[in-house]
Amino acid sequence: MRRYLVPALVLAFVTTVPAAADETGAETTVADYLVRWEQIDGLAIRKEIEETGTFDATRHPDFTRTIEEMKATANAYRARIQAERAAGQAPHSCLPETQIDLSSDNLIPHLRSYAPDEQANMTLADAFADLMAKTYPCP
Repeated sequence: MRRYLVPALVLAFVTTVPAAADETGAETTVADYLVRWEQIDGLAIRKEIEETGTFDATRHPDFTRTIEEMKATANAYRARIQAERAAGQAPHSCLPETQIDLSSDNLIPHLRSYAPDEQANMTLADAFADLMAKTYPCP
């Protein structure tokens, strides 16, 4: 998916309970996620958003699945940080307590920054954790 979708994919990184474990990116590889990302028709989704203000999830199930998987991954990571703090451990990153926005403009280039063999072996959850540690390092 090219830059056509930039306004459409802004992921709210919230503190809600994550979806089921198999939807958190714990098993999905970066390579698999990027393949699905590239298959999404960003132009069609952007046009629909521009015309209606939203998009019909039933017409774009792959896009919806991709967004939901990243949200679940983000929520699981947020829960990890909260658990580390609650246990008195140093957190993996120092996320702000407030909601943050994550867009495809910084997420997808980060995922693509890994070499192909790393993409094939790294989980989406691990790549997301790397991005958060880079974006919100602890002092």
